[in-house]
Amino acid sequence: MEFLPIPGAAPALLATTETRGADWDAFLQATKRPWKRFRDPTVSDKVKPADHPVSGVSWHDANAFCEWLTEKERKEGRIPADMRYRLPTDHEWSQASGISEDPAVPPADLSGKDLAYAWGMTWPPPEDRFNVGDISELPGNLSWEKSVQAIRDTPPVFVDEHEETCPVKCFPPGEHGFYGLTGNVSEWVWDKWKPSHNEHGFRVLRGAGWFSPAKGGMPWLTRFLAQGLEIAAIEGVRPAKQTLLLSDRERAQPTEAWPHFGFRIALSKSAETLPDGMLPLENGVRVNSLGMHLLPVDGSANPESYIARWETRVRDYQVFATETSRHWGKPAFPQGPDHPAVLVSSQDSEAFCQWLTLRERQSGAIPQDWSYRLPTNQEWLGIFLPEPATLMAKADHLRFWNNALFNENISDHSRYAALGRKGYSYRYHDGHAWTAPVGSYKPMVRGNFSFYDVGGNVAERQICTRLTRGPAPEYRTIWGEDYAQTLAYEWSDPYRTVSQRQLAASPEIGFRVMLGKADFNNDALLTREDVLKNREQFQGHTYAWVISSGGWTEFDAFARGIGGHLVTITSAEENDWLLKHRGNWYIGGRRPLQGADPKAKSSFSWVTGEPMTFDGWTGGQPSNGVGDPKKANLEEPFMALFTKRLGPLKPGWLDCPETKDSIDGFIVEWDTEDPLAAPTGPR
Repeated sequence: MEFLPIPGAAPALLATTETRGADWDAFLQATKRPWKRFRDPTVSDKVKPADHPVSGVSWHDANAFCEWLTEKERKEGRIPADMRYRLPTDHEWSQASGISEDPAVPPADLSGKDLAYAWGMTWPPPEDRFNVGDISELPGNLSWEKSVQAIRDTPPVFVDEHEETCPVKCFPPGEHGFYGLTGNVSEWVWDKWKPSHNEHGFRVLRGAGWFSPAKGGMPWLTRFLAQGLEIAAIEGVRPAKQTLLLSDRERAQPTEAWPHFGFRIALSKSAETLPDGMLPLENGVRVNSLGMHLLPVDGSANPESYIARWETRVRDYQVFATETSRHWGKPAFPQGPDHPAVLVSSQDSEAFCQWLTLRERQSGAIPQDWSYRLPTNQEWLGIFLPEPATLMAKADHLRFWNNALFNENISDHSRYAALGRKGYSYRYHDGHAWTAPVGSYKPMVRGNFSFYDVGGNVAERQICTRLTRGPAPEYRTIWGEDYAQTLAYEWSDPYRTVSQRQLAASPEIGFRVMLGKADFNNDALLTREDVLKNREQFQGHTYAWVISSGGWTEFDAFARGIGGHLVTITSAEENDWLLKHRGNWYIGGRRPLQGADPKAKSSFSWVTGEPMTFDGWTGGQPSNGVGDPKKANLEEPFMALFTKRLGPLKPGWLDCPETKDSIDGFIVEWDTEDPLAAPTGPR
């Protein structure tokens, strides 16, 4: 690929041509990235020659190519470690084309304002200079004779002799040496259409493509008419005098990949800031030796911890497995290198972090006092929970995708079709029966950063934050949705724990990593201040919800140690208020294991000694597990509050064993509005 300096934008360089099919094929072969081209009935399916520009790529596809080429050429020593390939900015593209625009003005407000064409200021365009929409595009056998005749009878007829794309140097370059800035393919640039758009909002394309009309849109219109398509499908065709302006912009979602969408690449310093205040990825993002993107947790200029933008990929884990000769089973479904790594146990994921830490300390990529690890469950929830208020308190807002449903890889029509299950009718179709390449769906935006696959693809492992100084917990929390989780039923909860004690490898569970100071102490205890981040007050008392995977006895000791107690419910008003808070929680009631009727309500008492004056038991409770063969000889001496239906049982109190997978954690209560003043105890 050839590069030239961008006028007025040195030291940035820009490719003289659009990215070719040969370049794209090398990328696909090296990464095994799945590529689904947009199927247009008016566009041929024939394979384009290698010297034609690649077409039918999304903005995400183009960025993935840049990341791959950067990593490849750094390893080969072709570019320095501080250089990076990326998409050009909108302003850089304008400078390369020779027009002068104010970089502070958003692309949406600049489109069509400068009236220069690649050939000058006159109209019509000269022939044999550009590959745009012309009479050559018309299919050979047309049934819409009147439409064809209308084009042929309207002078001047523009002919470039190329039905679709042509070689990247098929026409002369512009004044600064760049080919195809008008015609061949429309080119993705970095910028958002408007600064107010989120990461998944419209992005900008520059330069007319072979689809762009050279005469009022008529050839393009006729292509659709010739296929018998509805006219409504092409409303809004803009006049050729506008679409061929060098200042004309097109906007599209970053996931769209129309058959005239392509790109060219720029090369610049990695630390160079782009117009929307971000690096070629985002400002402050670290890219490690495996190409993993690590984003600051707190968003500060000098963060002390980072978390991965996406789940650990097959390509990342494969390097670890190869270098350490670690056995790694493969799932029963196909995966590419950019899919999330699965069939990785809790021990495997922690070993990966240790290996990557040593690898990057030895290479100098990270300081000696930094390390990789899994996030704690509290950290994971603190980063990704949409609202820092009470966990699970407002179900309508607890969607990973910010209330925009169906933007993740979860169980859908394609999965049930792959399983051969008939009779299911799913209105959601995400196109992936199993895992998908990371970053395939709309991101979750947190401040200036975007994270992928939090609500889908695979569930993710965490470290459990210690509550007491007893034995280390032998369980791990797992949060987030996966490709097998359905949202078709009312009981589905995106903040569910897939299996709180799942240590073994699973095809539905993966992990994402954190990077930070090595002084992280896995034995550090959860503090009262941590807990009080999720507090609410009711009738003069303070309540906090703690998500954890331990057992009732540990929770009771923890609550006492931070100056409170497991919640006691003494009125209908308090009970109703607590039921509004989503989740299943251990509460402060228990019965003796000996000398008490296990199925009698009177056998239970509150840990504070308060009288149990209110009855919130749901139907048939307490039962001590009677009638459930899975609970034979299993005592259920502890109380829990279920705010969701459990089979036939309505929300209410249940008796439970010491630990239960369907319980999310526990509720701490302080009998005061100032819990920080309460005396603490031993833990």
